[in-house]
Amino acid sequence: MTSRAGIRRALRRLVYILIPGTTRTTAFMVVNRNCKQPAEAALRVTLPGKALQELDRKTGTWTAGSALGADRLVKVRLSPGDGRRFRVAE
Repeated sequence: MTSRAGIRRALRRLVYILIPGTTRTTAFMVVNRNCKQPAEAALRVTLPGKALQELDRKTGTWTAGSALGADRLVKVRLSPGDGRRFRVAE
């Protein structure tokens, strides 16, 4: 069982950034603020869309994407100091 204090500590280690689009917000970024410890988060994606794509940092292109389940939960693992950008697609 996780205490509320433990949850607050975990939230302080991660930053969630919504990235506005031209007509609506479709992208977001998750950043691990801790440069010494990895982090993991379970995110509920509330942005409209059917699939979640990730920006490939090496090629600069979006992945084909994976379908969002009915619960719209996605687990994200971040290395120390890492950040990952996602977008929701139709």
